[in-house]
Amino acid sequence: MNADTHPYANVDYVVPAKRGQKIRSLQVLGMGVNDYVVSWTSTDPDAASVQGSADGTCIVTAGRKRKKAVINAVTASGSTVSFRIHVRKKKVSLKGIKVPTKKIDLSVGQTCSLQAQLYPVTADGHLKYTSSKKSVATVSSDGTVTARKAGRASITVRCGKKKIKIKIQVR
Repeated sequence: MNADTHPYANVDYVVPAKRGQKIRSLQVLGMGVNDYVVSWTSTDPDAASVQGSADGTCIVTAGRKRKKAVINAVTASGSTVSFRIHVRKKKVSLKGIKVPTKKIDLSVGQTCSLQAQLYPVTADGHLKYTSSKKSVATVSSDGTVTARKAGRASITVRCGKKKIKIKIQVR
């Protein structure tokens, strides 16, 4: 195994899923340049089945009964990454929005992705982005921020009644 890389799951909590729900947001991150996923398995295919790719992305389909399963991805370097799935009867309600950082420094002309996620990732809803100062920083519908001119702006990420602000400093 490459000592510089440690594959990990993009979520660190039990993922709730409504019966029959397809989950496309689970992913193995942190693989080395030559590393890839060699196998995807479920501890209980009746609870949650998985179809995965070598690039670390997968589609998990929740079963029709309230059950639990663990989805395992084994990498070529020998690491195992696991996702815990809990199938529920009801739809999954939004608890919040997660971002890796709430403060970003950019240079004029630079872009970055906010990488915002619904919490939990299986919650219903779509993220919407707005900029407080479009002359300083704009944000696209997929969360890509573009620095326009020096100054400060904040990007608000919303979903339903939940929101989070990210401070942008453009130099």
